[in-house]
Amino acid sequence: MYHDIGKSGKNTPLDRSVASFEKDLQLLYDKGFYLVNAADIVANRLDVPLGRTPVAITFDDARRTQFNLLTTDQGPQVDPNCGLGIIERFVKAHPDWKVRATFFILPKSKATNESFGQTGLGKDKIDYLLKSGCEIANHSIVHKSFANYTAAQVQQEVGGADKLITSLNPKVKIETIALPMGKFPKDKTLWPLLIKGEDKGHRYEYQAAFDAAWRPIPSPASKKFNNLRLERINSIDGLNGVRFWVDKLMAPGGERYISDGDPKWVSFPKSKESELAQDRVLGQGNQINAYGTSTIQPAGQPIQPASQ
Repeated sequence: MYHDIGKSGKNTPLDRSVASFEKDLQLLYDKGFYLVNAADIVANRLDVPLGRTPVAITFDDARRTQFNLLTTDQGPQVDPNCGLGIIERFVKAHPDWKVRATFFILPKSKATNESFGQTGLGKDKIDYLLKSGCEIANHSIVHKSFANYTAAQVQQEVGGADKLITSLNPKVKIETIALPMGKFPKDKTLWPLLIKGEDKGHRYEYQAAFDAAWRPIPSPASKKFNNLRLERINSIDGLNGVRFWVDKLMAPGGERYISDGDPKWVSFPKSKESELAQDRVLGQGNQINAYGTSTIQPAGQPIQPASQ
């Protein structure tokens, strides 16, 4: 979970230096991770090479340091030192990765002025992100705590932001939302309205709602997967930061998600069968491959399907 990139030149709880963000990407690459969008994870449509682990880079607030355009003689160019520019530069040097990132957008409004901070360029930036393969997601209108919101206020903030964002580009399909500051309604009966509801005749329906941060989420094929409150990893050094969790996942017993190379198969150790959300997996159009050893079997070669 990232906010500003390079704004202060230092690392703070909400800021990552250019060099540190580059190191984060290199760490993920070296350890066998693979960039996807957050919506691809929650919908379990993971087209990830054999042996790699899916990871979603998420940006909150639509800040200028995440996507900045420079004026050049050749026209507007992506700033190579903004978040998107760094990802593009990294992927160019590592072509087995694709440009992927999820941007939880604060839309243009009286409270936020303009997405990504350059007046008049918000729509162009959203268009560019879509063409690049990135995900446009919801972060509310005014970025206030949802803790004490009523049902009407939740739908106004979610549905209102959805309408503002999608009006900029009809091709935008919002599938996820991140709650400002990770403040969920205290009334848990309102949580379903975070992903499905209506405001002034405008309907919205999403796959999942994201919290702020502290740990990786369970596999989307797991019974532990809760699409109404999914956590993220904070972009900090030390405890519960990116490197902390990468090292923890890579350690023996870390239970890192490892792709079998086929997006239509969900492979897992037979010993973990009781943890599988089988109805959800099959309902998503996937097939099941329960294998009997600790080694991932080749995709498309089920040993003993868990459905039997």
